[in-house]
Amino acid sequence: MIRKPFIAILIVLVIILVIPLSAYLIWRLKPERNIEILLVNKSVSTGSGDEHKAAFWVLNQNKFTRNSGSLYDHREDYFGFFPLKPFDLKEYEIRRIRSEDIDSLASHYDMAWFVDTYGLSLAEWYGQESGNSFSRMLYGGLTQDDYLFINEMVEREKLVIAEFNFFGSPTSGLVRRKTEEITDIYWSGWTGTYYDNLDYNLSPEFPLWIIESYNEQNLNGWQYTGSGIIFINHENTLVVLENETHLDLEVPLVTTSIQNSRHFGVPSVIHYPGRFDISYAADMGNVVSYFEIYVNEKGRSLLDKHNIPQRFPAVISKENNRFVYMAGSFSDYKIPVFTSRMAGPAAFDMFYQDGGVGSRQKFFREYYFPFITKVITDYYSAISTE
Repeated sequence: MIRKPFIAILIVLVIILVIPLSAYLIWRLKPERNIEILLVNKSVSTGSGDEHKAAFWVLNQNKFTRNSGSLYDHREDYFGFFPLKPFDLKEYEIRRIRSEDIDSLASHYDMAWFVDTYGLSLAEWYGQESGNSFSRMLYGGLTQDDYLFINEMVEREKLVIAEFNFFGSPTSGLVRRKTEEITDIYWSGWTGTYYDNLDYNLSPEFPLWIIESYNEQNLNGWQYTGSGIIFINHENTLVVLENETHLDLEVPLVTTSIQNSRHFGVPSVIHYPGRFDISYAADMGNVVSYFEIYVNEKGRSLLDKHNIPQRFPAVISKENNRFVYMAGSFSDYKIPVFTSRMAGPAAFDMFYQDGGVGSRQKFFREYYFPFITKVITDYYSAISTE
């Protein structure tokens, strides 16, 4: 007679070994889909590439590969900021888009993906304490050459994906306006961030410059202790919405029409606990999804005072999905890259924990992954038949 402890151990071994191995072997059988992608991230602060693992996870999970057949490497296959080993020496190199290379880059690459163009300040890179929100930048923002490359890709009708802060600081006003003109998307000057704890005494990673700026602008001083949303504009004006004090729902929602939900395979309503900006499309018919902030009367009064809307675009897709703007930092999600080499539910479930409305896991699994997969797959299918 088989003892129950032995059966339990056997079940555990099956879960730990057999299921992941089977998922990996099934993934290996997927056909490769060769597509050359220029991915840009100017805000990589560590050698781990945590800031864009989600993007590479989607590419690897779907077997989108280089023309050589190799998978994309999140540590090497991008343009932008590269921390160099040994990391404690704080040495780095920058891989830029240069004017003399624009034509060859636009010819070689099938698509471009601007994950993060904000960059790094001196304080962030060298680990200095700074209460100044406008501390001098080490590197960042869209450049004139970036704009010329984007324009060339748009002219060639190649896919361009861009994310949060694509139009914002530290990009110059001139480059921003020119980029807005070719994309027909316009930044309002406002960005926002959800925080699960506004009490800086209990949240060591909370930016202290926010407290200092707020206290300079308000006589009452910082008194927030719950979760909430902080808005900041290009003039450094701060607006704080605290859960229950101003908010009926603490986390912003991303809402999608039934038609778009079915087309892209995303939920009609999902929480998004991250960073976002307020931007508009010249043709609002190009909006795929919206951010919605649910406020009470006190919160609505505060938003109205600063002309901040409660509903604004989260995802904009134009020109037959050849230019896509995600107005949130959707790719800023740390996920073990090795799980991308597994097929089916195992890829998601191995480290999945339902963290509630403040968790990015649910958003990654149910919105980000199916949306990006649909956009790139449709584009790949289109250019494969051209």
